[in-house]
Amino acid sequence: MKIKILKTILASLILATSCFANAGLMLVTSLNQQDVTPVSGNQSYTGQLGDDFTVNQDIWINSVGAFDHLGNGTFGELYWELFDVSSGKLLYSTTIAATGTRSIGSGIESNYAWLDLDQSIKLDANTVYSVAAYGFDTTDLNFNTYFTGNPLDVGYNTIGLTAPATGSARWSGAFGTLPTTAGNALSTQPYHFGAANFKYTTEVPEPTTLAIFALGMMGLTARRFKKQA
Repeated sequence: MKIKILKTILASLILATSCFANAGLMLVTSLNQQDVTPVSGNQSYTGQLGDDFTVNQDIWINSVGAFDHLGNGTFGELYWELFDVSSGKLLYSTTIAATGTRSIGSGIESNYAWLDLDQSIKLDANTVYSVAAYGFDTTDLNFNTYFTGNPLDVGYNTIGLTAPATGSARWSGAFGTLPTTAGNALSTQPYHFGAANFKYTTEVPEPTTLAIFALGMMGLTARRFKKQA
């Protein structure tokens, strides 16, 4: 009987943890050739800053982030936007800095203010999207790979995605509309911002249901052991 109960616990835990597979994936994985903080911003552009990317398989965004100069908090509000490049349609936007959280000391994650979403955003395979952020200024600097003329880098994830290509950066345009200026003819380096980031999973997210199931099974098992004792 005890072996059967232990098997039940193990199966429940496997189900509960499997739903978090790939849950820690991020679009931006490094800044300035490093994945640790602090990374300082180098530009005070106040308009929208975006990067295009292609989704190779269905993914689900569960948390959104905006660049946080030095990873020590922001003085003003920062905003996050997601666009469909083909149609130019704004798919999602939110304010981050006012309610965002930070994970100081956890690598590149620390250089962004994060907002966990109540409901995941599904991005369809074989579609080009642009993710943007704005609200930066002389205090809350943004990051630009070619603003100083130095070959700074933004590293991108390739799991389920095609990393933004050289010249795929976007800026300007009215807030809420797809940034109108793309690329930079004067740049011989990859021209990226990394202003907006997001966390995603490549599996259909069902963490709540499975986690509750696992906890319920563990509770019943503990009660069974207590009675036997």
